[in-house]
Amino acid sequence: NSARESYPALMHGAPTRTGSNNLGSDVVLTSEESTEASAIYSDIITHVATLLAVINGAQDVDDDAVWNAYVKSIEDMNIDGLTQIIQGAYDRVN
Repeated sequence: NSARESYPALMHGAPTRTGSNNLGSDVVLTSEESTEASAIYSDIITHVATLLAVINGAQDVDDDAVWNAYVKSIEDMNIDGLTQIIQGAYDRVN
């Protein structure tokens, strides 16, 4: 499933605990973008911990209803907004 593969990839551009980012050396978020992205990213990372229930077998990732509910919950946390912020930073460089 492509959705299952795309969500983890989005996280690689988010701020790290050291305050640096993995966006690339020339890609920098504005202060406003950084604040917004950090808030969205923080909520998502906290929620991703619920995926542990899938990993440890408590929920069946092959059950479309379980997976779709998980994806919807991440979408409801504004993953698209985070993607737009990061894409905007890349677009400024390129």
